[in-house]
Amino acid sequence: MIQETSDPRSGGTRGTLEEIGYLMSIVRLSSPMVTRSEGCFPNSASRGLITLALFLVCFSFLSYAQPLMHPEEYLKEGIERYQQGDFDGAIRLLGLAVVGGFEDIEALTQAHLYLGLSYLAFGKTTEAENAFTRLIERRPSFTIDAERYPPKAVSLFNKVRATLVSGWMIRTDPPGAEIWQGTVLLGTSDEQSGVFRREAELVGKYTLRIHKRHYKDVTVPIEVVPGEVRQQEVTLERKMLRLRVSAGPDQVTVSADGQALGHAPVTITRPSGSSMHLVCDRPYYVSQDFTVRFDETQILVDDQALPVSGDLATLKVTLEPLPPGSLRVETEPKNATVLLDKQLVGQTPITLDSVAAGPHHLEVYLDAYPGVQEDILIASGQEQVRRYLLGMVLNIRSFPSGAMIQLGEQLLGQTPLHTVPLPPGDLVLHANYPGYFPYRQAIRIEGKGTQDVELSLVPETGGLSIHSSPSDAEVLLDGKERGHTPLILLHLPVGKHTLEIQHPGYIPHRTQVEVRLQEIQWQTFALKPDIVSSP
Repeated sequence: MIQETSDPRSGGTRGTLEEIGYLMSIVRLSSPMVTRSEGCFPNSASRGLITLALFLVCFSFLSYAQPLMHPEEYLKEGIERYQQGDFDGAIRLLGLAVVGGFEDIEALTQAHLYLGLSYLAFGKTTEAENAFTRLIERRPSFTIDAERYPPKAVSLFNKVRATLVSGWMIRTDPPGAEIWQGTVLLGTSDEQSGVFRREAELVGKYTLRIHKRHYKDVTVPIEVVPGEVRQQEVTLERKMLRLRVSAGPDQVTVSADGQALGHAPVTITRPSGSSMHLVCDRPYYVSQDFTVRFDETQILVDDQALPVSGDLATLKVTLEPLPPGSLRVETEPKNATVLLDKQLVGQTPITLDSVAAGPHHLEVYLDAYPGVQEDILIASGQEQVRRYLLGMVLNIRSFPSGAMIQLGEQLLGQTPLHTVPLPPGDLVLHANYPGYFPYRQAIRIEGKGTQDVELSLVPETGGLSIHSSPSDAEVLLDGKERGHTPLILLHLPVGKHTLEIQHPGYIPHRTQVEVRLQEIQWQTFALKPDIVSSP
């Protein structure tokens, strides 16, 4: 609040040189001696003595005189004296009002205005200019109403104001920035154009501070000159903040808004006022995600402020492993040694109930059998079963089926059959089936897995030479038609067979014959006429 001197009603020395000047003007105007021409005094020394006496009178008045009225009462009566044409009385009362001081800026404005009007009406242009100057210095935006006051007063006031007051303009990028002068907020630049204007500013040099949330403050010097509106462009720089993300264990991937930034530690730079979705992730660990806001001088992670040093804050993240899974290892044959990640864990069959989720290296060994080395992946909360044939399993089939199989010294049984896993080595396979030649085959066992072995047995055979009288009789062997006599049948299985001879008009003949190994037997049949069935 603008205020003149202290309340004149209080005791002690009151007033300034300005106030003394006011009162000296009042005394001069009130005294006939000082308003006459200089011819009243024989020399300048006499005039100096009179001036000094007047100064002492004014100072004594300010120091000891107790005012008879409140400043507002002096103001009211002074305006009335001006309106009545008593400019001398108006000047004296308005001067006392100004010296008395006001808490109300409007009352002070009126006191200076009417004091200037009174001086001008009394012919004291310089004093009027001084009164208008004090008014404008206290209220640069004040203008005089041309329809209410005399044209001469309006002209003089505007002339004085033109030398004291001008304007300036600032355009900010971005718009909506606050304009500060010291601790006083002058206003905000337009949200669309970014323009801020001051139409009535006292001539002089000023320092402005441009402020906008999330931007760096800018200090701008500006000079106000009479008759010219200075313009200035101000570009604000966005405040930038940095977040350093460190995480454990190693190889944690840091992503922001879906974009992988690399393995921690990672430093992220973002403008103030922005936000991002941050994710820290590592295979087979529980990922963590955060909402990060960059706000002026602080960085908030899930609304919790991190300590910021300069423009840098650090976020430390520790990931926890996923819940473990389990592993069961079975082998054929059993009792194989099991190693997991180079650590001995037992013999098959074995179940490991708590195995960390993720990749592992499994090894299985048993005596002379080929070992197993495998990279496996354990899923969180799930059991994985690994079954291994450590040797070679033979799947043996024979034609015909049912042959007795012997492998080395071990009798295995009849085909078809599957052997147990066999260790590497050389073995001899034997197969026997009645009526077939014995079968023998050397087999080399290598590696592990399964191998199909198919045996085609060669039957033990002989032959028959069949004749009949009459000839062209139909021959059936074991119920199957084989041709007409005379007929030679070769590669017949050794053993007993049923032979049947048929001829129209003759009695069929059936008999048992025995085929001998590698022999052709001669069979002759004399058929008897069928008298009953003959016509």
